[in-house]
Amino acid sequence: MRRIREVACTVLVLVALSVTAAGAASSPNPATLTMRKLAAPACAIGELHVTYFGVSTAAGTVITVFEVSDISRHACVLLGTPTVSFFTGSHNAPRVLSAVVTHSGPGVAFARHPREVLLEPKPHARSAGWLFTSLDNVGLRPPGNCPRVTEIGFTVSGSTAQVRVPLWYPANACGSPRDVSVSDFFPASDLGLYAGAATPSFFPATLTMHRGLPNSALGRVFPWGTALTAAQARWVYLKSSGRTDRWGVWEEHGSPAEYPVRSTDGGARWMIAGPLLATDSVGGSIDYIDKVIPEGSSGVVMVSSAVIDVSTDSGHQWYQYGNGAGNWIMAAHAVHGGGIGLRISPASYMRLPEPSFAIYVLNVARHQWHRTVQSLA
Repeated sequence: MRRIREVACTVLVLVALSVTAAGAASSPNPATLTMRKLAAPACAIGELHVTYFGVSTAAGTVITVFEVSDISRHACVLLGTPTVSFFTGSHNAPRVLSAVVTHSGPGVAFARHPREVLLEPKPHARSAGWLFTSLDNVGLRPPGNCPRVTEIGFTVSGSTAQVRVPLWYPANACGSPRDVSVSDFFPASDLGLYAGAATPSFFPATLTMHRGLPNSALGRVFPWGTALTAAQARWVYLKSSGRTDRWGVWEEHGSPAEYPVRSTDGGARWMIAGPLLATDSVGGSIDYIDKVIPEGSSGVVMVSSAVIDVSTDSGHQWYQYGNGAGNWIMAAHAVHGGGIGLRISPASYMRLPEPSFAIYVLNVARHQWHRTVQSLA
């Protein structure tokens, strides 16, 4: 019986963060309630779609950025700052985190005077941005004393309902003299000022692979084409289907070491088709393959939640992309007109909307996966 490998992961317990303002509570600045100048009604929470835009760090500060879009049929106006709550851990059992909130900070996001931002629905699709800053204090406090924000609650002046937005990359909610600082709304055209180091999407636009498999120097070296004996072939698993050309993963005599193997006679005989894929050695366990996707007579894609291993020349050369977070679910995707495609979805614990996914197509010559479709429904 094959052993079952368990991959350790950190489980965050959701603690809701009630916001205590420095000078003002989590409600908007008093100036938010001033008279609007633009000829459009104030935006209601039900007319808005809030998207996690990304995170960046600078000078010990974490900057977490959001985009707000108009999903109604008419233009509306945002003024001042949003009303924000903070959460950490389980989406289904949140507990509020307590944090000191201010509304001051550097850059165009923190205006000296509240400004109006006009939102428009499609086809104009004019949106806004906002952000909060927090201390990047990893290592400065015991972990238990610094809750991590994994989700925010968002609403606007005049609305009692709240929308909650999960963060793909948690932010801290502790520090001194203030915990977090919530910005004003600003035009989406200024998002680029904060996106230089930010992760703009859970699904990057391009996945660039690197030549070789990083564990190749850790195990035995089998020359390409080494034939497995009948006894060795008993340890081939994750076999792809096919009348003649088939791929699989071989555990060397049932050991933790995994190698890619190939058959050209429908699985009657197997041979080594590349270097070591994974081992239990330090740094190697994340590379264990859980799915084999054949691509024609000489190509294959082998994936896990953390890696994409590709060969397009029968295993002579291998290229790898690593997703260190290990939070993807990958499946084959048929490309119209030919090509190699992957459908990537978030792992269930990421708490993204269930239909979220991205489609990637491989540029074989450049060894890059290009995102062609993205859905963050």
